[in-house]
Amino acid sequence: NAESGKKDSSSMSYALLVHSEYSIQEAYGRIRPYVARAKELGYPAIGLCDTHSLSGAVEFIQECKKQKFMGKPIIGVTFNVIFDFGIKGDLVIFARNREGYYWLCQMLGTSFLMDDAPYVEWSTIKKRISADIVIVAKTEEVWRCIGTVAAYKYFLPENEVFYVLEEDKILQQIIICAKFKTTLRNALGDIDEQKYI
Repeated sequence: NAESGKKDSSSMSYALLVHSEYSIQEAYGRIRPYVARAKELGYPAIGLCDTHSLSGAVEFIQECKKQKFMGKPIIGVTFNVIFDFGIKGDLVIFARNREGYYWLCQMLGTSFLMDDAPYVEWSTIKKRISADIVIVAKTEEVWRCIGTVAAYKYFLPENEVFYVLEEDKILQQIIICAKFKTTLRNALGDIDEQKYI
């Protein structure tokens, strides 16, 4: 296991911060072509971290087995978190093992019971931190909010993946337009920032 710390992902060949169609109104990414593309590129590990959802987890693992993906599939969740002083940000939490997966299931259940759903308070996560999970911050602000409580925490400022192939971009644009009730012309700037594999 790598030591906990700030990591620059620019030289590594993997896709971890990947959203699928199970990130409702956020992503067009389909699991089957995602696994196929990762296999084609020879990635040693691929992740799935849908927003407040584990709905694609079983399909993801089954597809990796079906396509004989030789790397490691990693299951996670992107949580919308309220940190101290009302700071809000996304926090990605990956399962390191079966117990970590159970941890994610329990935390998801807890998050939907909270008054601020679909947000979860950092204090709730902090009380349940375990060595079975890996916490990933995508921004400097969230990295600072995490502090030193997690045994395994990383900083991955890479772009998140919301669709698999370049030709899927227009479909991703339509999803964003529907979410924000806008037109394709107004959404183009946001989509251009998003990454595909």
